[in-house]
Amino acid sequence: MCIEIWSLIVDFLTFIALIISVIFLYRQISNEYNWNRRKAAQDIIFQISQGDLLELRKKLNEYANDFYNDETYETAVLETKTKEEKTELNHTVRTYLSYLEGIALGIKQNLYEDKILYDYLGSALPEICRWAMPFIKDRRIKTKDEDIYIGLTRVAEKWKKRELKKCGIFKRYIQRVKRIFM
Repeated sequence: MCIEIWSLIVDFLTFIALIISVIFLYRQISNEYNWNRRKAAQDIIFQISQGDLLELRKKLNEYANDFYNDETYETAVLETKTKEEKTELNHTVRTYLSYLEGIALGIKQNLYEDKILYDYLGSALPEICRWAMPFIKDRRIKTKDEDIYIGLTRVAEKWKKRELKKCGIFKRYIQRVKRIFM
């Protein structure tokens, strides 16, 4: 009888040790997963600032004076003079948006850390999407596929709302400060 009790105690302690090991393993895997997402986001930012996307952005800037005003893709197309320029513009916009769509899908699939990419692209991506919306709508009509660049447009909408919310919080903070000091 005594041996059976000791055997049960050993089995119970072994089970507890197993549970604790599984918990630690889960935490380690989770931490590594989160680290990899943050690292992947940092790598994307590096590619944006140093790699191919920077060159595409420079090409696009030849046609788009400013993404932060009322100008759109349609305005840029109207200002192009030759068919070759329009072809070049369309190719550049399609390549640029496809790259951003890949980033957006990576965010959706939780491959990239949303907060890190938002900190870097939070105001630019929604404005680029707004600028390119006529191009996106045209591609959707031509291909009869409403899901073209859907990841990009969803991330742009989400980040625009986040930016507006952040601005609202900042405005409320300023109003409180004014009330205190005035």
